Amino acid sequence: SAGKQVPVVAKIEKHEAIEQMEAIISLCDGVMVARGDLGVELPAEDVPILQKRLIASANRRGIPVITATQMLDSMVHSPRPTRAEVSDVANAILDGTDAVMLSNETAVGKYPVEAVKTMGTVAVRIEQEQIIGNARDTSRSIPNAISQAVGHIAEQLDAAAIMTLTKTGATARNVSKFRPQTPILAVTPHVDVARQLQLVWGVRPLLVLDLPSTGQTFQAAMSVAQEKQLLTERDLVVMTAGTIQGVAGSTDLIKVEVVKAVLGQGVGIGQGSVSGVARVAGTDGDLPNFNHGEILVAPSTNAKFVEVIRKAAGIITEEDSITSHAAVIGLRLGVPVIVGVKNATQLIRDGAILTLDTQRGLVYSGTLGASPSDGLLMT
Repeated sequence: SAGKQVPVVAKIEKHEAIEQMEAIISLCDGVMVARGDLGVELPAEDVPILQKRLIASANRRGIPVITATQMLDSMVHSPRPTRAEVSDVANAILDGTDAVMLSNETAVGKYPVEAVKTMGTVAVRIEQEQIIGNARDTSRSIPNAISQAVGHIAEQLDAAAIMTLTKTGATARNVSKFRPQTPILAVTPHVDVARQLQLVWGVRPLLVLDLPSTGQTFQAAMSVAQEKQLLTERDLVVMTAGTIQGVAGSTDLIKVEVVKAVLGQGVGIGQGSVSGVARVAGTDGDLPNFNHGEILVAPSTNAKFVEVIRKAAGIITEEDSITSHAAVIGLRLGVPVIVGVKNATQLIRDGAILTLDTQRGLVYSGTLGASPSDGLLMT
């Protein structure tokens, strides 16, 4: 029905809401701590305690919490905040808030840009201290155990990122609630989910098409992350996802992988990805020791290559044409082909292990992850 997928953020500003805090938080998708209104409804000295309770409760449930109102109120009229305001912002972050929100500072203030810049600077500096340790969900469940373990593994291995596959955002939020010090890359095919995850602590959403297998999706996501300079070659990535179809937050699997180098890009023809040993050839098609399952790398192919192509797991050519001999014969024989890879015979060493991703037209150094990952599902 209309509006079914619209998230609800509960603004807590009444005494009655405090009394029903746990019930409200269990039903909503996010919480806003409206301190200005709470200070009117309740004694001012109670507001800091209630702020901590609300943040802790939202953290335990893994939903984003926003701390708002009078964060940098003096910057409505002044270009600099007071030291007390800086401490206020810092303490909200140390309490575990996912976001801090400005109101009058940017709505009617004289220094809106400076206020935003100050808020960002304080947030970045405080999070560098790695002393965020608010109460987390201690209930015993597979998703909780896996999500917490992901953070520990990433820290011990000094991983560059944690990568989650998620269609609803649940997996990314579950990992985030344990506040790992490693950046979380949330891979999703849905624009609305990516936008919602912008609010979640430590999460950087990546829009990636939902490919046939999860191994392909992970590889595509790492390519996107490399393009955005979030990952580089040989970075270690800890991956997590769920294997129970249709159940949000069913996080139950961990995988560790190294980012592979992209050796070249062309136009992919055929389906799926394939890995194998590279055999670099000239234009005469003379490869007497070519074995089944190897990958042919050549400037171009012709009729002399047919017997070799029959044994090949994949073909890479420098010739840039989707109607070339390699493209046509590969399509006919069901052999994945990537054409138009510039200087392929110079860049690729004979005997090297390669992976062809025909979906994206990319040639990687190394092999894809283990086949069990193909059973993973986004949750």
